[in-house]
Amino acid sequence: MNDWSPENIQRLFDEAMGSQPGEDAARKRTRLRILKAATEHFIRFGYRKASVSEIATDAGVAKGTVYLYFKSKNALMVAAISYEKVSQMGAFQDLMAKPPHEQLRAYRKTKPEPGHFLKTGLWAWSRHPNYLGEIGFWWGIGLFGVAAGVPWTLVGAAGITLLFVTISVPLIDARMNRRRATYADHCRRIPAIFPLWYGRG
Repeated sequence: MNDWSPENIQRLFDEAMGSQPGEDAARKRTRLRILKAATEHFIRFGYRKASVSEIATDAGVAKGTVYLYFKSKNALMVAAISYEKVSQMGAFQDLMAKPPHEQLRAYRKTKPEPGHFLKTGLWAWSRHPNYLGEIGFWWGIGLFGVAAGVPWTLVGAAGITLLFVTISVPLIDARMNRRRATYADHCRRIPAIFPLWYGRG
């Protein structure tokens, strides 16, 4: 089982959501009620204005019960983010069965003909999925900063995005165009970084 397997990703999310080994059904239901209420409050009010007391009320538990499951408001926010992302896992399990570098390594082992390039898996949706992952990482940090009242962390995310979009990607695509005759057509069908759910053929 590789680190990007659906099973391992699910395990990491469970840990982030405060799941405990041997947790009984009643405790799990309570934890999920708290997470559902917390997710709604963080989305509606933001981290700073969201109230643990109100989250507890909406979850149908005492405020102290929340802290039996999550040691702090910050831990609750991280768990709520993980809870929200778990619902999206199904759509990405096939794509994320292997991380980008492993997909590329496996393709190279097939010894493709000269001029051919990877167009399956993550590469069927983005010409540069490694940059997409890097951008997602930095924007994740930036949004955590905003939630914590430190909005200047978005500067780093914007900077790395600008670097990839205006310098790195154009340079790589220009080199690929010189080396692979069909790459220009590939560029017309597949977006450089950010996947589109339409217009692919």
